[in-house]
Amino acid sequence: MKKVILSIAAVALLFACNPNENNPGGGDQPQGRDYTDTDELVFVDMGTSVLWATMNVGAEHSTDYGTYMEWSAFTASEGDEWANCRLPSKADYEELATVKTSDGKYNSGPCRTKWGKVNGVFGLTYTNKNTGNAIFMPAAGNYSQGYPYFVGQKICNWTIDSHEEQYGLQATMTMFQEGAAPYAGAFQDGFVSIERCTVRLVKEK
Repeated sequence: MKKVILSIAAVALLFACNPNENNPGGGDQPQGRDYTDTDELVFVDMGTSVLWATMNVGAEHSTDYGTYMEWSAFTASEGDEWANCRLPSKADYEELATVKTSDGKYNSGPCRTKWGKVNGVFGLTYTNKNTGNAIFMPAAGNYSQGYPYFVGQKICNWTIDSHEEQYGLQATMTMFQEGAAPYAGAFQDGFVSIERCTVRLVKEK
């Protein structure tokens, strides 16, 4: 069943990640409008160094949680099924809402953020301050050892960052929640063998 689900997600992403697509940005929204759900999988220019997918892997709408998968299940296929796309890094997430200065401080980034519900789904909306381009990330939580955690409360997406430690490979996941300062302690390392998270992809400009 797991392979079937991943294959369906891969078919959609093969088209979205195709470097010959004529609509690499897409998804423009007038500045000031509230974000509305979309079923169009495109990659949006949010004013950062990469383009962001409008929905999670395995989702049919931007408000869908999508597929919870092991980190290695995605990265093992990155060279073929998800060609031209990749997992975001911690730095990719950080630059959506913050800009780190040379003295180590953080200033406001290109996007404003807003927690709230879209079509009844709680999550975080990023909106570019200049173009109005927007993406919504649902608070899908994660699964650890087969049990759900933080569903409807936190955004727990895999990043590409990983490291090997004594008890196995660990990869970094986001841990964004309402009321917390953007990215201040908002990442957590989990063992890839027992954790399953949702995936939001990016691709290079």
